[in-house]
Amino acid sequence: MITHFHVRLQIPDTEIYRDVVLPDSVILGDINQVISVCFGWPLTDAYEFVPQQTGTTYLGDTDSFVGAKQSLDAENIPVSFAFQKNRELVYYCGTSATDRVSVTLLPSKSLLPEPEFQLNYWHGENQPCSQGGEPFLKQKVEDDLLALREELYLLSDEFDYENAITPDFSEPFNLLEEMKNSGSIEEIAQLLDGIPEEDALAFITEMVGHFQSQTEETFTLSQCLAMLDKKELEDIVHCNRFPVSGLSDRAALEDIILRNLTSEEFLTERFKTLTIPEIELLRLMCSANMPFDTPDASLHSLYLLRCGLCYLSENGFYLTVPEELRPLYTQVLQNESVMMETQFYDMLHTFCYTAVYFYGAYPVRHLLRRINETMQLVIPLNELEETVGPTQMDRNDYVLRDGWIIAAEMAQDTPEYRASLEQLKAMQNLRTDFFWPDLEQLETLIFSRCNIELEYFENFYDFRPYLNNGLNFSHSLANIEYWIRSGVSFEDVLHSATSSLFTLPGEEQTSQMVYALQELWNHTPMWTLGGYTPAQMREKEQNAAAKNNGKKNTGKVISFQEHLDKKKK
Repeated sequence: MITHFHVRLQIPDTEIYRDVVLPDSVILGDINQVISVCFGWPLTDAYEFVPQQTGTTYLGDTDSFVGAKQSLDAENIPVSFAFQKNRELVYYCGTSATDRVSVTLLPSKSLLPEPEFQLNYWHGENQPCSQGGEPFLKQKVEDDLLALREELYLLSDEFDYENAITPDFSEPFNLLEEMKNSGSIEEIAQLLDGIPEEDALAFITEMVGHFQSQTEETFTLSQCLAMLDKKELEDIVHCNRFPVSGLSDRAALEDIILRNLTSEEFLTERFKTLTIPEIELLRLMCSANMPFDTPDASLHSLYLLRCGLCYLSENGFYLTVPEELRPLYTQVLQNESVMMETQFYDMLHTFCYTAVYFYGAYPVRHLLRRINETMQLVIPLNELEETVGPTQMDRNDYVLRDGWIIAAEMAQDTPEYRASLEQLKAMQNLRTDFFWPDLEQLETLIFSRCNIELEYFENFYDFRPYLNNGLNFSHSLANIEYWIRSGVSFEDVLHSATSSLFTLPGEEQTSQMVYALQELWNHTPMWTLGGYTPAQMREKEQNAAAKNNGKKNTGKVISFQEHLDKKKK
């Protein structure tokens, strides 16, 4: 998968713009060519990119033009580097002050299997620059961008063929050598150790053949539904809120599901509940099935995506888009207005998830201010509630209630949870210092649903052999992270991890678990700390102490449970 940037190219002070999808490895010199294609301007070697946030400019043909005290060669600067500290660059064609294009990073990334030079949106006709330029057609621009992609990537020695082009399965020996060198099939290599090379090649060839046949095969919706029992069919109807009258037999349930899942109106509404990563996965699934390693996958995938189904073959579970749905999904995915609305909904849901991830409970009015500041929109409170409210249950992460957005786990209607929620809301009402992630961290939350460096989870990998029977390793780590975020004390988290999740054989492993848990604890955002991690709080303390001649203002970090116990006393 390759990360792509969405970039808006706009002639300043006009309504003329083009939105383009570019791989993050593209260099600024390539954007010079993209601008030439998109606006019909002559290609120039003398050009300049001027960042709007930092002082260093990026120049083309630096021998003929030196216009800044600090400059770098644009032919060596990837767009991902230029956008690390900038959200906008101003491009000068031929370094002329009159011929400008603003290159603005739009607030979303996407993952695609191959590099794309893709024209997404188009507004306004051609506006010639001082060097010339002719009017052109949108189709010609799309064709020229495709040709540019072929020229810059598929014919370049620097292009990452392994990630962008499907390996050639026609030469099993080369494939085997590639797999051995990549180190990505260590377990298979161990199985093949000592087996004659001819037998190993036959095994690899057969394995690849099975994999290809399963990923390329298509299944009908009826075939997928036939795998499910009546209770699971009823759950699908209930989960998707399909209209149904009275008791229904299996045939009637299948008919209800078939009619609704193949409705374009239903799909268009359903897309509002999907995340951007789910959208990208659906794009892939419209042409290939995805292996799925969860044994109870029949409904699990449906609850996650609300669109895909699983098919059980002789080789395992595969997440698939049935035959009848593929053309419908493709049609919706190509609808620009639907995709823009989906992206807008997903950004709103991301802000809601962010609020409950960091704080557990957060006033909606404060959240609305964050949304309007970051997205540069003016969304009234009632519009936010009308937009997010109907789809909040589809996300299963939060609820809107009485002017608050509340983590779904804390919103349970029991005396214990009601009391804890009131205490949490009181704590957040008194707080004046809240951590709020920047756009890059928000994008990380979109894709990983976590704001913690991977290395702190990697400390737990050595405990895989000690995981209790029937438990999923990733889900167990997610539980530990949630316990920490929601305010469970360190001692209770350690007790739960070493009793209900892992069975450790001795003191050495227990000590290693304590260390791993302490590292994760120190770098996990906590509701009791306004979304800061203990490590960030200590850094804030040190900075405050330095300003106050070494005097500290606060004491130790306490858990939510300790806070509640203190209140009781």
